[in-house]
Amino acid sequence: MISRLDRSPLAFAIKARPGDGLEPGGSLSTTSDGRTCIVAKAIFRTAGKDNLLGFEAVPEDCRIQQEPRNGQHGHYRTVDDVRAVNGNGIRSVRIDTALGPAEVFSQKYEECTNSCRTYNEPAAIISLTAPSDIKYPSLEVYGPHGIIDTAQLIGYLKLVDPLR
Repeated sequence: MISRLDRSPLAFAIKARPGDGLEPGGSLSTTSDGRTCIVAKAIFRTAGKDNLLGFEAVPEDCRIQQEPRNGQHGHYRTVDDVRAVNGNGIRSVRIDTALGPAEVFSQKYEECTNSCRTYNEPAAIISLTAPSDIKYPSLEVYGPHGIIDTAQLIGYLKLVDPLR
């Protein structure tokens, strides 16, 4: 089964099991200089409604720097954005995907309500070879709350294809 998302600037497909699927979303984020940017989001859910993958695209002219915590998994366009938020200790591995080259890394994600819990969250920044909207040249993909590991994320990245 193929699950498709064709809602610019997010336009791709992922091979999925019956019941799994992509759900579009979206959000407004405020930059450090007070401007508002539209961050395009989607989630890949399993048939059991577990959030397995998150997808985000940040416009090229939007400079959002935030720590990955409390529902925000970092808004990144490049690995340099990741390092600006998480420090230079972030190590990435470059892989090829059908959407373009990707830098895969792991980041700390913190969720706090009455107490805090920290997760190792795999993530990737894909430099899109053929973006559906040139204002969104990259795609961030992450495994929320560390529900998957880096090797599993790489496996899922191989299942993502451009729309044909």
